[in-house]
Amino acid sequence: MSIKNRTIISLLLSFFLILGIIIFATNMVINSSFEDLETNTILSKLRSLRSGLEQEQKELEKTVRDWAHWDDMRDYVNHYNPSFIQSNISESLFQNYNLNHVAIIDTDFRVVYAAAYDQYDEVYQDLSGIGFNYLEQMVPDLKSMQPADYLSFTLKTSSGPMMLVFMPILDSSAQGPVNGYFMMGRILKDYYIQGIRGLSGVRTTATDLTQDYNDTIQQKINDTVTGNRVKLLDNIWISASDLLYDVNGDKLFLIEISAPMEATEIARDMRNVFLIIFICLALFLGVLLNYILGKYVLNRLVDVQKNVKHVTDDPTSDITLAVKGDDELSDLANNINRMLGSLRDSRVELEAAKQRAEESDRLKSSFLNSITHELRTPLNHIMGFSQLISSQIRDGELKDFARQIYISGESLLRIIQDIIDLALAEHSMLKAKPHPIQGYDHFFRNKTLLEEILKASGNEHAVKLIFNADQSCLMKELLLDSGKVNQILHKLFLNAVKYTAKGQIEFGMQAIDAENLRYYVKDSGIGIEEEKQKLIFNYFRQSDEGSNRKYNGVGIGLSIAKRIAEIIGATLYVESVYKQGSCFYLDVPCISRKLVVDKGTGSPTDVLLSLPEASFLVVDSDATAMVIMKSLITSIHASCHVSSGIKSALEIARVNTGINCAIIAVELCKGKEIQLIKSLREIIPELPVVFTSGSMAFPDAIHKIANVYVIRKPFVRDEFHDILRACVARA
Repeated sequence: MSIKNRTIISLLLSFFLILGIIIFATNMVINSSFEDLETNTILSKLRSLRSGLEQEQKELEKTVRDWAHWDDMRDYVNHYNPSFIQSNISESLFQNYNLNHVAIIDTDFRVVYAAAYDQYDEVYQDLSGIGFNYLEQMVPDLKSMQPADYLSFTLKTSSGPMMLVFMPILDSSAQGPVNGYFMMGRILKDYYIQGIRGLSGVRTTATDLTQDYNDTIQQKINDTVTGNRVKLLDNIWISASDLLYDVNGDKLFLIEISAPMEATEIARDMRNVFLIIFICLALFLGVLLNYILGKYVLNRLVDVQKNVKHVTDDPTSDITLAVKGDDELSDLANNINRMLGSLRDSRVELEAAKQRAEESDRLKSSFLNSITHELRTPLNHIMGFSQLISSQIRDGELKDFARQIYISGESLLRIIQDIIDLALAEHSMLKAKPHPIQGYDHFFRNKTLLEEILKASGNEHAVKLIFNADQSCLMKELLLDSGKVNQILHKLFLNAVKYTAKGQIEFGMQAIDAENLRYYVKDSGIGIEEEKQKLIFNYFRQSDEGSNRKYNGVGIGLSIAKRIAEIIGATLYVESVYKQGSCFYLDVPCISRKLVVDKGTGSPTDVLLSLPEASFLVVDSDATAMVIMKSLITSIHASCHVSSGIKSALEIARVNTGINCAIIAVELCKGKEIQLIKSLREIIPELPVVFTSGSMAFPDAIHKIANVYVIRKPFVRDEFHDILRACVARA
């Protein structure tokens, strides 16, 4: 910023400081003067909302009365003619009157007819002979009801807050005797209260208090109960709150109304007119001052600055600063000219060094991509077919052969993966990709992995495994990058088995709080000396070092695990006592939500075990990889469409618009991944897309798009299925 502009800005800031003080003082006066008026206005609007709710209750009473005082209704409750229900009570009744529950009760207080309707999902459910759980508590009130009586109230039920009306069933002239009782119920939702007629220019919020609520809502409830109902939200909006109770005195809703302070705003507008005039004068003064300083003081300095910028932008040019006069600015120009000469020479040398470094880095990345693809492609075939063979044959010996092939492939993959991860970590190419996964499956998959590692070590008889997991974690859906978490745990498992000759290894998972999850791997092995506990997370460092060390390894497993933990925002650390054992902790950010369990089996693993309604599109030019993916998809009872090219894949999507997910080899896109996603989603909106690749990394651009997943070859069956389920859940 130029000195001229700094001078002007300083003056203007002083001016606006005074202006701000004026605005603050006038705001204080306006707010105090109009506060009572705005308070009465917002409370009046709150009363209008309550009146609207009462009017809705009266309209429901009138509707129930019209139905209850009807000869056909009386005949039905006396003779149970099913044609009455078929002709008169259908889904249209619930839709027309915005109802959720309807019941007909005879004079013996038996539920002759009952039905429930979900307005959101448009699902009708006949509950005749069953009724609703709150009807039983209404029997004493119904017994005492006279022909001219009725019951109208709001009640907290298992279905939610209900607006209920009970009427005795009479003839069309509303005469006795009582033939039964007719009930209509409407579930009060927050959007229903927010849509009450008669309110304009306000924002209405209704919080359902029959559900769990946070401390902020509790504070608002306390303020409302203690009389602190009206609050100023800011200088423009004011709010008021009230509580809606049911007939038993239970809290149902916290109602909040916010409205603009119109009278206060008018006063501010008048004040602003005078301030605008004042600001215009200040701007005029600034322009005049700018002209004077620019013409008589600072133009020469601006010319020097422009010439310096021109020379800096083009360091190879021979342009120098013009020297005019014999004063301080002339001396400055001479000094700059000498400095620019030295900088040009240095910049030429730095540019050459930069080009050499970039070329070296490019060649390294290209080599890693090529070698990764060449190694992963045949390994994908070996591991994929070994999984398919193991799942389709019954011979125990052959199954064991297939399992050994898969384990050997995994071992080779781990070696390749460690080398690649080391390169990726140094280049910051690994990125976190959280997706939902069941806590039960996640824990037991790692439990099985630890058991297999111990068994492969041949030391399973000397080492006891202990597993400990919070039930609260197992019965929830977890949002985390399970692939990278499993990768870290795998390295911790290998480390624990390697350094524990006998004793025990304990693996656990527990919730720290609502947004963080902790894993730990505890062993009774050789332990780590205190001075080496930080060194083991460095590359090529081990607790057992030296030429006569007992344990093999190059010392990169824990360092890679540490780097991956940092990438997903997790914390990896160790507590250890030398010669007694070690405990590694992994604290991972994780959002969890309650897992919906299938009531038929009660097992969380059955919820998403198969996807019989799902449909997938596989696009890959590698025929072998396509066969493996199709087999993995059909193994979970989903349907699969295959294509070897992008053009034919788009044609398949146009014909089969029910596809839940597209699985595409990134090599086919040739750098046009974004355009392909856009084309697919023009056919199937918000279609989840999974990109596969055997190379080191995926294009950075795809990580910024919603509902896009990546998985590298070779596939691990469970990880592949997890991603498919996540796609179906978001489709």
